[in-house]
Amino acid sequence: MELEIILQVSSSYGWAAAQYIDGKPDPALVDLFGTHILPLPYTSEAAAEFVLKNVTEQNKDAKIVFAGDTYNGERPFKAN
Repeated sequence: MELEIILQVSSSYGWAAAQYIDGKPDPALVDLFGTHILPLPYTSEAAAEFVLKNVTEQNKDAKIVFAGDTYNGERPFKAN
């Protein structure tokens, strides 16, 4: 099982994370929250390095990356 967390920042909403297992939205998060994208407790003022360090510490076995335009051919986040 490969856990991947994709981080993205929005000037309006702060940091959020999209969580995937084996390339698909995490079904446990979808069951609990209705989505695999959750807000993080960081404002948009938080430096990317700070967010990455803290998320990595809490998810040692996950591959953590910053969002690009697409993930597996789809946008993991809505456009800002």
